[in-house]
Amino acid sequence: MIQRSIFPDSLNKAIVIIIALAFMLAMFGCGGGSSGGDPSKVTISGKIDDGALNSPIAKAVCAFYEMNGDIAGQTVADANGNYSILVSPDNEGYLRCSPPDIPRLTLSTFLSTEGRSAGDRISGENVTPATTIVADIINLENPPVPEARKLELLSDIETGRDPDLQTVVSLSAGVYKSMFDRQLNVQFSGIDGGGDGDGDGDGGGVTHPALCLQHSGSVR
Repeated sequence: MIQRSIFPDSLNKAIVIIIALAFMLAMFGCGGGSSGGDPSKVTISGKIDDGALNSPIAKAVCAFYEMNGDIAGQTVADANGNYSILVSPDNEGYLRCSPPDIPRLTLSTFLSTEGRSAGDRISGENVTPATTIVADIINLENPPVPEARKLELLSDIETGRDPDLQTVVSLSAGVYKSMFDRQLNVQFSGIDGGGDGDGDGDGGGVTHPALCLQHSGSVR
């Protein structure tokens, strides 16, 4: 009986091993499972939605603006509205996000990495009509500790401690959803895109509710 050559089987095994290694390198990189993050930055993550129940904004385009207006990072949310962005430690600014192809229909939130170390992770920083109202109030007030003011305002909304602010947020969510459903490329946030944040509502859109609150004295 003629002995069967083992060369074809060995070659097939080698090919399988090479393909497997190539797949692992493509998935994890040479670092053996690295997520590709920058170890010198803080990773901030959350969800972008229109304020209604289970209504993420898929593929939202986001940019992190430092307090001086410079863009220090950009990202795109996934199909479920989840985003992740890298921000330098001891930095503050605004994350502004817009639906695909509707760049002026901006939602935002104030972000801070003050006191954070490189490699830290911050989760749950959602971007909604409520956080947009809060971000615009912070921009208008310019408080000495913006992060503390943000937490105070969000607590006032969640607990109903400031019913006027809670009502404005509820109405704003309805307005935003209506604008989004109609794909209206008009200004929603008082800080349109990367503007100077003077909150005057130039360029179309609606008078921002944060201005109404400030003028009425509800927000001080």
